[in-house]
Amino acid sequence: QQQQQQQNRKKKKNKKNKTFPEGSYQKLRQQIFQLDKRVRQIRKDVAIFETDQNGQQAAKKLQTVTQQFLQTYYGLAEPYRVKIELNFPQAIPDYQDNGPNGSFTIELAPSTLQPHSIHTFLELARTFTKGAFHRFAPHVFQTFMKTDIPHLAFQEYSPDYPHKERTVGYAGRPSGPEWYVSTMDNSQDHGPGTQQKENPHEADSCFGTVIEGYENVVLRMKKIPDPKHQEFIDDENMFVTIRKMSIMVPVKPGSDQYYEWVDPDGGKDFSRMYAAGENGDNHDNSHSEDEDEEDEDEEEEEEDMEEEEEDMGALEEEQEQEEGGDLEADTAGEDEEEEGNLETDTAEEEEEEEEEDLEQEQDAEES
Repeated sequence: QQQQQQQNRKKKKNKKNKTFPEGSYQKLRQQIFQLDKRVRQIRKDVAIFETDQNGQQAAKKLQTVTQQFLQTYYGLAEPYRVKIELNFPQAIPDYQDNGPNGSFTIELAPSTLQPHSIHTFLELARTFTKGAFHRFAPHVFQTFMKTDIPHLAFQEYSPDYPHKERTVGYAGRPSGPEWYVSTMDNSQDHGPGTQQKENPHEADSCFGTVIEGYENVVLRMKKIPDPKHQEFIDDENMFVTIRKMSIMVPVKPGSDQYYEWVDPDGGKDFSRMYAAGENGDNHDNSHSEDEDEEDEDEEEEEEDMEEEEEDMGALEEEQEQEEGGDLEADTAGEDEEEEGNLETDTAEEEEEEEEEDLEQEQDAEES
């Protein structure tokens, strides 16, 4: 019974701690969250992350594990694609001719170059609920995303994938999860050291290219009226809303045929497992899932200690009962032995008395 209780506690502990086999995407996801938290902390503590040795080592580890996760979760065949389906507002001048619908496809950069940025974008697509294009500037069309997916842990950028026309990058500092499509070559304006003076190494992350629907759909957004010439549109009725984001993966490596990827987690949002504190108004991670799991582990340990104390109490009670039973048995045995000895002594005394009486009778007869 005691062994069974211990086994049940181990099963409960394993389930609570989410122990997964090495190499599984669940295990890799946990490693991403831990490394992501480490990178965010270093970036917060140093002036220039791109020249900090510890920061770069941590970022490299995060990129390596993230690439492994992408290949395990989405498959070895690349490049991954995301299809964006849009609804145009009735206010657009060509609405009567072209209607409300449109779509374009983004082909993501190789995971060897931008794994962290790609992973973030695929998470936006996988858990998509709401978003829209609301900025229509001469050089970019920019989105806002209603999501809990946090911004990038660091400004991931590769000179091998610059901000050319049709490319997709993350907006802001820190960048993301809002993203934009470049409608002109922004390599000199969004590359290293171009967005601020303090850090000559920092750049917008560039992680994809529009390969379908650019001319007819993306550039159609130039027709959105902007009477105030503010670039950012306040009126939601003028937004180009994102209706759906679909992840597409190749049938096999090197194939041009793609199919819609099926999420094994059913669109579950894991964003609360990221580090807290830097994620803006729409990214409330004030209590991360790592902290929740730590709290659960502490509660689990307390429950285990209480269960062990109960088991020890029960075991001591059993031992006391066994000792009490042995004591009663010993006492009963001693009583029986004493009674037997007493009976034996009485019988011997009676025999001796009978022998004495017989001897007295014989003496009387002889006299």
